[in-house]
Amino acid sequence: MYEDSVLKELRETKDRIAANYGYDAHKLLAAMKKKQDESGQKVVTLKSKQIVG
Repeated sequence: MYEDSVLKELRETKDRIAANYGYDAHKLLAAMKKKQDESGQKVVTLKSKQIVG
């Protein structure tokens, strides 16, 4: 099986970051939000969407 070195590095980096937050997405997102707030810059801007059903 072919192993892509870029994908391997990406997966290792993703795993290392996730491990730093106990694989808890809420902790990771809270840390990212805190870093964004401290920087004074908007890193991510999402427009709300109206759900029609």
